[in-house]
Amino acid sequence: SLADNALFWIGAARLGRKEIAGAEEAFRRVVELYPEGNKVPDALLKLGVCRELAGDPAGAAAVLRTLIERFPGSEAATLATRRSSHSAP
Repeated sequence: SLADNALFWIGAARLGRKEIAGAEEAFRRVVELYPEGNKVPDALLKLGVCRELAGDPAGAAAVLRTLIERFPGSEAATLATRRSSHSAP
């Protein structure tokens, strides 16, 4: 029952070590394998960060939009909205 949480924290650890591809893989797996899990909003936020760090601002923006649309009342969506507004031209 905590597999999604464990996978999220694996992604967070990889991101902390600047292993962007590995972090992105872990966050994607959270979203794909546990679509109803409590870590999905946070995984989408971190996935957006990974896309941004990988030099894909359009991909990052798309992930953040998905987060905001799917989980509008979440803290992760609030952070995504702030992040999107700071990166807008």
